[in-house]
Parts: sequence; C-alpha cells; structure tokens
Amino acid sequence: MKVILLQDVAKLGRKFALVSVSDGYALNQLIPKKLAEAATPESLKRLQKMQSTFAEAKEKQAYSFDEAVSLLNEKPLEIKVETNDQGHLFAALHVKDIASAMAALGAHVEPEFIHLPKPIKTAGAHTIELKHKDKTAPLVIEVVSQ
Repeated sequence: MKVILLQDVAKLGRKFALVSVSDGYALNQLIPKKLAEAATPESLKRLQKMQSTFAEAKEKQAYSFDEAVSLLNEKPLEIKVETNDQGHLFAALHVKDIASAMAALGAHVEPEFIHLPKPIKTAGAHTIELKHKDKTAPLVIEVVSQ
C-alpha cells in the first residue's frame, strides 16, 4: 500500500515522502497514529502543494538564518538581566530568551537553530552557536546585569 508520510518516521522516511508499506502496517500503525495517510489521487495533489510550501518555508528559513548571522555580526547581542552581587543570574537564560532578544534586534532566528551547551547562568560574554543544516556560525552574547 502506498502512503504519504505526515511526519518523519524512523527507518521509513521523512515528512511528505511517498512510500510503500504493507497493508497491515499502514492500516494498523501509520494511519491510526496520524503518521501517514493513504495515497489517493486527491492526497497526491495535496502532497505536491505541501511539498512546494514546505520547500518555500525551508528556503525562507535559510535566508532568514543568513540575514540574522550578518546582522548579529554587525551588532553585538546584549541581554540585560537581573543578577546578584556575585554576577549570577536569578533565572538562567535559555534558547527562547536568546531568540526573543535576537528578534528585538531584528534578527529573526528559529529557536531550534540556537545551540547552547548549557543554560547561561552568569553575567559576562558567552559564545553560542547558530546552526542550520550544514551552516554554523559562532555568536558572542554579552549578558549584562541591570
């Protein structure tokens, strides 16, 4: 039976792929769990639209990533937070906090592109990485106490 994958499925394929699987696996596992749908003429037409939309979104993400990296290289990212007397943050900085600070500068980066080895808990300069597919860019964040 041919099915269209609606999500990435391990050892089977990526999202929006057209794959052949046994009838039992499709009817008992993939379709009930909404991991796939049967490949009918109507769903194949939708698949083409979804693939083009998905490809456009990926291109837009790649463009916004490059744009954000160039903008952040021009303007350093400075995040103001409350700290104690020793320079420790009251609440650790996470990926979403950094993404919102980048958006305030005009650099719109998806949170999944930001890679922190561990949450930032102290004031000062910290180096993080922005990753998108095979592109990586180091970024220095200056955490300043208010």
